[in-house]
Amino acid sequence: MEFKITPPAWFISAINHKLAEKRKEVKNMEVKQNWPFGFNEAETMVEVNKRMIHKLLERKNTILTNTQERALIALGIEVNESREEGAGIFMHELARRSGLDASFIPILEHGKALPEEVTPEVLDSLATALSIQIQDLERAYFY
Repeated sequence: MEFKITPPAWFISAINHKLAEKRKEVKNMEVKQNWPFGFNEAETMVEVNKRMIHKLLERKNTILTNTQERALIALGIEVNESREEGAGIFMHELARRSGLDASFIPILEHGKALPEEVTPEVLDSLATALSIQIQDLERAYFY
């Protein structure tokens, strides 16, 4: 004679919820391993600067509309002011707190980021690291 034990519905629901959370965490971790994410504490400033120059050279011939350029410059100014005046931290510390690549922060602050690099995940990471509302960054970038 076989016995089948069926777990209660609340237990199955809780397990499914935990699995969904874990899948979301894994997806976020995968996203945060790709540019512009990828802070590396062990990296020297020479390595960071080499990568920054390489990234700037890659985008040298990228054509942006005037609206895109203004939006990226406005976002860069907002991040810079929030970092220097609000949080009072250096670029490297912002990179560490946000998980963003240390070479991306100066690119962003100088309005040289590309629109496809300014994702909701990037804005959320910056806002969290700077202890500001994401709406402050969105306001600068989208308006």
